[in-house]
Amino acid sequence: MAATAPRFEAAKRAWREGGRIGEPRLVSLAYFVLGDVDAGLANVRDFYRLAPKEVADSVVPCVSPEMVRKCIAEFAELGADELVFVPTTDDVDEIARLADVVS
Repeated sequence: MAATAPRFEAAKRAWREGGRIGEPRLVSLAYFVLGDVDAGLANVRDFYRLAPKEVADSVVPCVSPEMVRKCIAEFAELGADELVFVPTTDDVDEIARLADVVS
């Protein structure tokens, strides 16, 4: 999340400097795992295993309903137009778990 604010600002600045009208559409993603947290975290570590350590370490999936709600609120505060939640396991029930939290 901390890395997103400067990126959003850079996008807005580039938009203005490019002479574009209106505002850019700001979209981000958030990983989540609400079922098998250990498996989800292991999958994220595996996915980012070749990334620079500071990048890999900055990826923190939402692992509880409270984290999901906090993430939504923080991205809304940053002015995000859309937040895409990405499950970190192949458990299709994750989608229902997320829906229970956000609806």
